[in-house]
Amino acid sequence: IDPGAVCDIEIHWEFQLNKGSLDRARGGQVDEGSFFLAYFFPRLAVYDDIDGWNEDGIHTGGVEFYHDFGDFDVDITVPEKYIVHATGLLQNPEQVLEQEYVDRYRQAFNTDEIVSVIGKKESGKIGITKKGSNTWSYKAEDVTDFAFGISNHFLWDATSMVVDHDTGRRTMIDVAYNKDAADFYDVVNFSRYAVNHFSTVFPAYPFPFPQQTIFNGESQMEYPMMANDNSLEEIQESFALTGHEIMHAYFPFLTGFNEQKYAWMDEGLTSYSEWLLTNAH
Repeated sequence: IDPGAVCDIEIHWEFQLNKGSLDRARGGQVDEGSFFLAYFFPRLAVYDDIDGWNEDGIHTGGVEFYHDFGDFDVDITVPEKYIVHATGLLQNPEQVLEQEYVDRYRQAFNTDEIVSVIGKKESGKIGITKKGSNTWSYKAEDVTDFAFGISNHFLWDATSMVVDHDTGRRTMIDVAYNKDAADFYDVVNFSRYAVNHFSTVFPAYPFPFPQQTIFNGESQMEYPMMANDNSLEEIQESFALTGHEIMHAYFPFLTGFNEQKYAWMDEGLTSYSEWLLTNAH
């Protein structure tokens, strides 16, 4: 491929979703009716001006990644009652949700209040999504990865806040969680506090993405606009975890450095930011 040329590549592949293995720490079945998927599609190696082709990006389960920036346009088809939460912005809420829930979802983009998109008494019931299978369409621009979670019984809280006071730009924050995860009822507020702190205190740069989702899975792992977080008994630990994973929006997802080669920038700067956040709270 010549420099500046464009090449279309079509790949067909299958991905087996795991259950009950150690790999579920970063993806797989969370519970009966909930799943989190990451690292499920082929990736091109990064070619940079420091090392040339990056040949150390093989997923072994115990290391981070080095991904290039790209645009994602992803359709995810799931059965009725399943809600999809993913990297990017949902493009077709009217096609997958009944109008009452579309209205709640859209309300969250323009309010500082917490909107219960799916409440405790509604979770798992019919009449939230359209009947039959539904295709959820997500788009994300200029991000390094894509991940998504689905559930047929999770609660869903959402809100938004101004992250750039010069332009008035808002970021939508939402949380999908099991009704039995006691700490997660506070995670949407934890997320608001963290996004505001990072935007105004340290690193004092407006939150770089239009949305941030916390999905109640079986891990403590970050993705662009997504975090897969387990429930914790100590509320302060849950607060710290929420802030830590959100901070990864800056390091590495905004800055785009090699996570494998510069772990001190990835987990080091993020852990330092977590310390500042929890000591300011």
